[in-house]
Amino acid sequence: MNQFFTVNKSFIEQIQDSMNITKDDIRKDYEELTQNENFHNGLPGLTWDIRFSKIQQIARKHNLTFITMDRGIWKAPLVFDKYNKILYVFTSTLNLEEVIKKIENGNRTHYLYQITLNCPEGEEQLELIQEEDDNTYRLREAKKILDDLIDKVKNVVVVHYSYSKNTALNGTLSLMDDTAHIKESIKIRTFINRNDNNNNDYHTEQKQYNNTSDNDIQNKPVVIWNSGKKKKTEKKRND
Repeated sequence: MNQFFTVNKSFIEQIQDSMNITKDDIRKDYEELTQNENFHNGLPGLTWDIRFSKIQQIARKHNLTFITMDRGIWKAPLVFDKYNKILYVFTSTLNLEEVIKKIENGNRTHYLYQITLNCPEGEEQLELIQEEDDNTYRLREAKKILDDLIDKVKNVVVVHYSYSKNTALNGTLSLMDDTAHIKESIKIRTFINRNDNNNNDYHTEQKQYNNTSDNDIQNKPVVIWNSGKKKKTEKKRND
């Protein structure tokens, strides 16, 4: 079944301009504000703040729940669609790759791991989440971010772009599983232009990242969970 059927197409279409904003788009205003052309330490953060502010406006127009996630030294938005029980996260592809690697290496404190608690079950189970108290920990930490909304979140969709030379490339929707790994992905351009009655437009993230980008640029692959790992482990146990 195509898991992306319930994603709000109008919302995704309208936030494209926000996620396509780059540092070059605001550099001139930033330099006028700081009265300095040499130091741009705050430019990356300001670029994301502008993206997030525009996403907030669009979410409210769609009657979606906007949540400001406060992680102490930084803040970021989450958008919840209560009708389809989908929580949207916004980031870069590079950051998503790094987060998945951290989780694979045992990091259980990242917010993405916490908020995917009730997502569809992944094909693999991380060794680090075999502890009996892990779900209790995740629920407690997730409630700090989402309060009681965590009980209503059934899917987490990450909206991510690659940013290269101040160009936004390969907008992608990635559906996460309950281990904060990518379960399925689809290019935003394909998602918006597809016929919802045609399941052939849908593809898994493994296939999607083997294709060239919309600009004929091959993307660095997002971390892909080794689907053969479990089979090898089970074979070992049976030997």
